[in-house]
Amino acid sequence: MVAMRIIDGQMRSIGHRYRIFGRAEIKELRKILRPDETIIQYAYGYYHGGSGLLVATDQRLLLIDKRPFY
Repeated sequence: MVAMRIIDGQMRSIGHRYRIFGRAEIKELRKILRPDETIIQYAYGYYHGGSGLLVATDQRLLLIDKRPFY
């Protein structure tokens, strides 16, 4: 599990500003992200299945859709 301060630092370096939407997905990201991965870009939005956070790292592309009770 990656520390939240590391994720915060990486997201701030690419211009992340905290908003109401996407908080649960960002918390889930710390469980999914590997210690040697770096966040390159991200986007929060809506798709046919609901809403989620799309995160591009230097190693993979992640779609995080954290819904209540899942």
